Formats: sequence, C-alpha cells, structure tokens
Amino acid sequence: MPGSAGPNVTPEKPVAEFDHLEQLWQSYSDVTSKAAFHEFNGGTGGLGFETQCHLLLVRSHMLELNTVYGMLLRL
Repeated sequence: MPGSAGPNVTPEKPVAEFDHLEQLWQSYSDVTSKAAFHEFNGGTGGLGFETQCHLLLVRSHMLELNTVYGMLLRL
C-alpha cells in the first residue's frame, strides 16, 4: 500500500540500493585509478599517482555517502 510520499520501502530495499551503489562506484573507482596510472605511461610515478587519486576518490565518495545517508564517515 503506497504511503503519502510513495510506496512503502521494505528494510531490504535500502540495503540493496546501497550494495548496487557501491558496486557501481567500485567500477568507476577502478577505471579512474587505472587512468591516473596510465598518465605516467607505466613509469615509476604511476603507482604513487594512482594511489593518490584513489585516496581522493574515496574521500570524495565518503562525503557523497554522508550527503545521501546523513552519516559522518571518516577515513
């Protein structure tokens, strides 16, 4: 039975949405980090730059999750 703001949400729905969101984000993060690595054409600076980019992506993602779920997450 729909409520005044739309259909009722089962407890499983937010968990499934979060799992899907994280799966998609992980794919994005993997591709983005690899692209950062390739900016160095496989040189010695690539791994450090890839790691730095990944860390920045994770921190940004934590801020996004804070916006969506209202939780203060820290790295």
